[in-house]
Amino acid sequence: MSTIGWCLAPGVATAATIIHLGKKKPYAIIDAGRADGLEVGDKVCFLNAESTQVACGTIRRLQHRLSGVKVKPSTKKLLMDGMRVDSAKLKLKAKANDLATMASKEEIAAAVAEEEAIEELDGLDEEDQPSQTSQPAPQHLTLEAGYLYTPILPFQYHVAAYDLGAEIARQGPIWHQDRKITSATAGVELAVHIPVDQDLSLVPRLFVHLLPADNLTVDYDASDPRIDAAGKTSATSYGASGDVAYVLWSMGGLAMSGTLGLDIDQSKVTYDAARQGTNPTLPVASLQSSLTTLSLRLGVGTSYTIGRVIIGGNALLLVPFLGQPSVQELDQSLKPGVAAAQTAAAKDDLRAAVNHKRSSFGAELMLSAALTL
Repeated sequence: MSTIGWCLAPGVATAATIIHLGKKKPYAIIDAGRADGLEVGDKVCFLNAESTQVACGTIRRLQHRLSGVKVKPSTKKLLMDGMRVDSAKLKLKAKANDLATMASKEEIAAAVAEEEAIEELDGLDEEDQPSQTSQPAPQHLTLEAGYLYTPILPFQYHVAAYDLGAEIARQGPIWHQDRKITSATAGVELAVHIPVDQDLSLVPRLFVHLLPADNLTVDYDASDPRIDAAGKTSATSYGASGDVAYVLWSMGGLAMSGTLGLDIDQSKVTYDAARQGTNPTLPVASLQSSLTTLSLRLGVGTSYTIGRVIIGGNALLLVPFLGQPSVQELDQSLKPGVAAAQTAAAKDDLRAAVNHKRSSFGAELMLSAALTL
C-alpha cells in the first residue's frame, strides 16, 4: 500500500484520491466518505495525471472519511494509487469549501484491514467467483408445429398434355408440356428443438408439402370432337430435415437465430390419361416418377417467447445438390393411326414432358408455434 499527501497536516482538506487498491478483488479505497456527502451506491470516477477519466466504480462501503469503491475487473489494472476522484457530490462540497478533513493514518489502516479481511473470507477474485446468476438456465425440449409456404420447391415437374396437332402433322412429339409446377402453397411441419446449450440447439423435423392435382382435358381424335384425352397430374412430397440452430441476438422475449442443416425430400409425380367420350373409357398413358432430393438448408428466423409458448417465423434457402428421378411405371395405349416414329418415341416424349427433376434452388417460409416442456 502507498499513500499520498502525508506531508499535509491533519485537519487540512484536500481533493479525494485513491489511497489503496485491492490485491485480488477489484476495489479501491478513497479518502472521502460520509462526512463529504458520499453515500453507498454513489458513482465515482478516477482521473489520470492528464485529468482524463480512466475508470468508474460504485461505493459499496462507507466510513466517516473513507469509502470502498467497487470497480470492474477489466478496469482495475488502469488504476494507480494517488489518482484523483471525480464525483459530482465532491465537486459541490469543494465549491462550498466544505470538504471533510483528511483521514488519519490509523483510520486508513483500519479501512484497508477491513477490505483485506473481506477479501480473504471471499477467497476468490470477484471475476472468478461462481455465481448462481451466471449458471445457465435449465434446458428443456421444445415441440413445434408450423405452416409451410414454399414459393420454390427443391424439385419441379410439368403438367403434360396430348398434342393432337403433332399427331395430325405426323411429326414432333405427341406429348408436350402444358405448364410448370414449382411451388406449394401449403404444407405442415413438426419439429423438436433439442438444446445443446443456452444458444445452440439441434432441430430434427418432419414435413409434408400439399400439392393439388391438375386435371387437363384436350382433343384426342380429329375425326370425332366428342373424344377427348383427359389427363390428371398429381404429386406428393414429404421428407425430413435436421438443423443446427444458433441464437444470434436476443432481448427480452424477442430473439433472432440462424440455422444450417440438411433436407431430404421424397417427391412422387403420377400422370394418368384416359380416352373419354367412348364407352367404356380407355386408358391412353400412365407414368409414375419418384425423386429423392438432398438439399443444403440455410435459414434465419425470429421468435417471441411468452412463458412456455414460442411464436416464430423462418425464411429458408434450399440448395439441392443430389437427386435423380426414377420412372417406376410407364405405359401407353395409343390409338391406331399415330405415326410409327411418334409411337416409338411416345414413352420418352411423355417422360420429357413431365420432366420431374431437382431445382437449382428452393425457398421456403414457415410460421410456427412451439411449446417448451
